[in-house]
Amino acid sequence: MTRTIEILRGGCSKCEALTKSAKSVVVKLGWKANIVHITDMDEIVERGIFTTPALALDDEIIVSARYLPPNQLETLFLKYPTKE
Repeated sequence: MTRTIEILRGGCSKCEALTKSAKSVVVKLGWKANIVHITDMDEIVERGIFTTPALALDDEIIVSARYLPPNQLETLFLKYPTKE
């Protein structure tokens, strides 16, 4: 199953770091994933995010207003198994 990872982001360095972290974890886990960048602030706010970066896994916000390094993000990803 292909996972969908959405990075809700502005232009900050933490947003870029979260993107890199997510990409590295996807590779490490061997996941098939579509990584989508959401930069429209109206859409971000509509989803209840007021401080970026944020990350949604399969439409569920699992990280908000912070950066997670790859080891922490991997642990978090593994708490959300695929829904097949």
